[in-house]
Amino acid sequence: MVPRGAEVTGACVTPDQKSILLNAQHPDYTNPFPYNHSITYAIHGLDLLKVVE
Repeated sequence: MVPRGAEVTGACVTPDQKSILLNAQHPDYTNPFPYNHSITYAIHGLDLLKVVE
């Protein structure tokens, strides 16, 4: 979940393929603190997922 008007960008998998990194940024300079900054999310555990067909 990101603030209204924000966008999620730059998703990439780490070299060990265990995590994914993505950024959330808000393009409006009038957005108040603390939403006036970008944030990087690190989601861990990709190596534990299994594909079931």
